[in-house]
Amino acid sequence: MDKREIAANLILRAVKSYVNAQNDMDYIQAILLAGSSVGITEPLLREQQTKTATEKSIDVIMKMRASDIFWEGSKLVINQNTKTLSRRERDDISKRTRIFDRGIYNSLKHTGKPKQDLSPSDDVIIEADFQNEAEEIIYDAVHDFNSLKFDENFQYHQLPEEIILLLNCGDPMGIIPDPVAKQRTHS
Repeated sequence: MDKREIAANLILRAVKSYVNAQNDMDYIQAILLAGSSVGITEPLLREQQTKTATEKSIDVIMKMRASDIFWEGSKLVINQNTKTLSRRERDDISKRTRIFDRGIYNSLKHTGKPKQDLSPSDDVIIEADFQNEAEEIIYDAVHDFNSLKFDENFQYHQLPEEIILLLNCGDPMGIIPDPVAKQRTHS
């Protein structure tokens, strides 16, 4: 079986778990399913020299840190590229963003952190907003899957219709509120 097909199915199952969630365990399941999909697609995107959702977040943070951002009266002013970030600063931003983006997912998969001298038995409690974490990682999983370039060995259009619809939906979990402003009309 093609792992890209598995990744797409994992996203679908993550969204179903999220949408039908009745408790934190359902959100945790969604996190683990979506994170597994990301684990398949991220290396493929790197191989294709395409940025992942996390890498795009890193780029935005680096641009913000390299810019002067201030208020001038009631106007927000952004002067881009006014500062040069050192290699160490860039590496630190990259590391911290990856930890932040995947921290809960990784913490759910493992106990203990040998590099931080944290034993497994001291790492059994996890507190998080699991719904929010599920939302974020599902959006990353959808972004990353949709960023893949497919070769002739994978027929995207042969995925089940339910998956194709989901991957092409701007709001897979139905959480973006409907606009309340009246539609503009040309007069």
